[in-house]
Amino acid sequence: MKGRVAYLVERGRFELRDEEVRPLGEREILVRVGACGICTGDIYAFLGYPVWYRLPAALGHEPAGVVVDVGSRATRFKPGDRVAVLGGPGYADYVIVDESYAEPVPPGVPIEHALGEPLACAVNGVRLAEPKFGDTVAVVG
Repeated sequence: MKGRVAYLVERGRFELRDEEVRPLGEREILVRVGACGICTGDIYAFLGYPVWYRLPAALGHEPAGVVVDVGSRATRFKPGDRVAVLGGPGYADYVIVDESYAEPVPPGVPIEHALGEPLACAVNGVRLAEPKFGDTVAVVG
């Protein structure tokens, strides 16, 4: 099976490439990408700012979509399940991740609203801050 992957090839220009989807590892899942968040780092790379990786690069690490296939020892998901994923490349037709890097998307949540990475940032911030009832907090952004 083939899928398209968007590569940032130079400042301001992506290129779509057809690539063979590799076989799954035992605990991996194959997800058909329905939406992908755009990270600030991806924007900086697109605009030509220095980044930590070399071009061409397949970007996007905040995808969400539908499980197409599962590895032989994957147990958390089945084909047809909707998931939010932390991993990439997300600017692609398909992404493969270990099942531990995916979370189910609740029924009724549109896939384009199911981008888990921004939520994970907020949840981790609250866990680190350990606010107590009655504390004053600021929400920025």
